[in-house]
Amino acid sequence: MTAKSPPVPANHKAQFREEARRIIRADRAARMSGASQNTIGAVAAALERAFKLGRDGGGAPASPALSWESIPPRSREALEYLGIKSRPIHGLREEGLVLVPDDVNGRTRWRVEGAAESERTYPTVAINPLVKLGLLEAPQGREDALQLSPSGAAAFDGYWARRLKRDPSLPIEGMRPTKRGW
Repeated sequence: MTAKSPPVPANHKAQFREEARRIIRADRAARMSGASQNTIGAVAAALERAFKLGRDGGGAPASPALSWESIPPRSREALEYLGIKSRPIHGLREEGLVLVPDDVNGRTRWRVEGAAESERTYPTVAINPLVKLGLLEAPQGREDALQLSPSGAAAFDGYWARRLKRDPSLPIEGMRPTKRGW
């Protein structure tokens, strides 16, 4: 009987997912522009790096703080929006910013309380992981609403500090080109 291998650490899984997103994004960009692509080579190189990481013991120990990469992509977008709106960045702070469920076309979506109809809304698949990770919590006395928790604010502040330094290891923000390009 063979020994069961230990599970892959969450920070490594997050690294692997981000590498896969980079490869797919580069492939899509090359296809759209008609440029040559080497997706197979990029996948092989990523697998080789992952193998070496596992063989060499995985590098540095995992940080106890929640990294931005370990938050699912849809949830990162929602957390970034809430963080920008509720943290003291560029004077945009809104006191008491909370999310409330709203019925949009028969589906539950989360919207900032008191926001206009045209304001962003987020599906439950983006919000639920933030609740499970402890980044959003119910305000005192309100079970139907959510707000940024202290750990959510810390995760956002860490992300924002890295973004201001133009950290190239930050996850890409989207998989599709926009009117402004990639």
